[in-house]
Amino acid sequence: MNMSVFMKDLLSSISEERSEHKFNGQCTHISSFFMSPIGFKHFLKMLVKSVRARDTHTVSNIVKSLGAFRRHFTVKDAEELIAYLISDFPASAEMCREIEDKHKIAMQRFKHYAKYPEVQAVVHLIYIMKLADEKKYREMQRHVSGLIGCMTGFNKRTLDPINSRLYYFHALAYELLERLQYHREEFFSAYRVACLRLDQFTQAVILNVLIRSYIIVNEYESAHSLVAKTKFPDGAPNSQLAKYLYYGGRIKAVQLEYSEAEKRLTQALHKAPQRKAKGFRVEVMKLLVVVKLLTGSVPERSVFSQNDLCRDLYPYLLIAQSVRAGNFKLFFETLASYSTIFLSDHNYNLILRYS
Repeated sequence: MNMSVFMKDLLSSISEERSEHKFNGQCTHISSFFMSPIGFKHFLKMLVKSVRARDTHTVSNIVKSLGAFRRHFTVKDAEELIAYLISDFPASAEMCREIEDKHKIAMQRFKHYAKYPEVQAVVHLIYIMKLADEKKYREMQRHVSGLIGCMTGFNKRTLDPINSRLYYFHALAYELLERLQYHREEFFSAYRVACLRLDQFTQAVILNVLIRSYIIVNEYESAHSLVAKTKFPDGAPNSQLAKYLYYGGRIKAVQLEYSEAEKRLTQALHKAPQRKAKGFRVEVMKLLVVVKLLTGSVPERSVFSQNDLCRDLYPYLLIAQSVRAGNFKLFFETLASYSTIFLSDHNYNLILRYS
């Protein structure tokens, strides 16, 4: 099922009953609506239907759609949802005992839904997302680690998109705690399991995590070696392929292979989501501008005038203008003025090569 079609079906089915969910003539708070049996049952129905049909593609779309629900929840909402849906399940009891002690809600209407590990994992995933939003990284890391331990016992293809998302947040928590490079063995072990299970979603995510773990500490030779010894899975989502191409482009740029770097970065832009992932597209475009300068070409002004990117690319526009004019004074003034930005983008040393 196409993602846009999926979201249209889901939201239209919810909106049909939304008008019935009123209190004294006024619609209740949106989070209360989604927490209610009326709202959330449609989401769970589509998930369970896809699981029963073994439709991994639709499960993947459902996982992507969690972002639409995420902004309507608070951490407390997610805690109550976990307790309401899956409080009496052994798989979640150990890691959610503290939550369930606070919310003694009997699971009634959705008991036949909560027997599916996919439902349990998705509900916990909402909670993990909210912990990330509220920057509770240690709690997030502990929770996602426990959930991965529970899900490892299942070998179902409909869990693959969910497991890949769990590993993404697992890596994100470690990186935000500045511990990612110290947990590579854990991810290498998970990568081997994903390969044995032919879980291409998780393979792609973990491979990108491992490459990134080397890049963020400037171990580019190790990153290059990993890329050379592995193969990116053919059936992985385009969003993960875009990341893989971006990391490959950065490695090639550091290794002075600018033409190959430009090729991979251009492919990464084409594979990246065009309506979302602005931050990723900006990151790729910044590096692509630097690489183009190092190949001896100057990007066109139109590259910097894209409505959603022009502000983020302004320092790079100044660098390009100084190069085009051959004005080294302006070049070094710009480099000094925006050094913090160039350093945070990990492009400072590459820009220095032009001088």
